[in-house]
Amino acid sequence: MNELPRYQELIPALVKVLSDAGRPFSNQEIESGVVAELEIPSRLTQLIHSGNRTELQYRLGWARTKAKADGKIVSPARQTWRIA
Repeated sequence: MNELPRYQELIPALVKVLSDAGRPFSNQEIESGVVAELEIPSRLTQLIHSGNRTELQYRLGWARTKAKADGKIVSPARQTWRIA
């Protein structure tokens, strides 16, 4: 799993995806945008963290949490995010 970006490395891509969108994005839209932005191979997007949650989804969850704590993004509704 060393090839998959760490959550700290996902934050700039997450912020860029939301900035470029100009509207709130769902978790799934963010994931798709970050995968495209960082050109993450599909084999890495399918790695399971636990249960049915992928490692990428887990790391993006932490990236969103940190970006929110840093005041970069806000959540206007459940599982929806936009630039602060």
